[in-house]
Amino acid sequence: MAGLLQKSKYADNTIIAVTGDHNFWNVIGYSEKTMLDSFRVPFYLYIPNTLKPKNIDTSVFGSHLDILPTLYNVSISSTEYTAMGKNLLSNQTNNNIISIDNGFIMNNSSIVKYNFNNGEAAFYKWNRSKTGEIEQSSETKEHKDLIKHYLSGIAISDYLIKNTGK
Repeated sequence: MAGLLQKSKYADNTIIAVTGDHNFWNVIGYSEKTMLDSFRVPFYLYIPNTLKPKNIDTSVFGSHLDILPTLYNVSISSTEYTAMGKNLLSNQTNNNIISIDNGFIMNNSSIVKYNFNNGEAAFYKWNRSKTGEIEQSSETKEHKDLIKHYLSGIAISDYLIKNTGK
């Protein structure tokens, strides 16, 4: 698709963004080490060279919340907007914290599975020798900071829902 676009008159001002849904959660069995694979989603982003920021780091990870801020900053960067996510193409995602379904909160080194209802948590870290795998960990300050970030996000969301758009 991008190849055809690159040859068209729209090549210098068209961005293509494609994402998908989660895979077959109930069909594929995941071990504890690979359980986060069930939450992975594809994200393809084509940006023409005329709009593409320099020095893009494709190793950062994000969530669906980060897609729109990324697109806003590439396409309409002078427009003011409110978003819970971050621009994946900026330096602010070097240690991006994301939260996903089932109470998982993570950054590029630590993971917490947090139960909002009772405050119980399980602690993990990324296995540095096997990409995408996690391993159990004892609680660290970084885990505590992830939980604090998660709870702060819930409080901000609650406030915005109750106090904006009236």
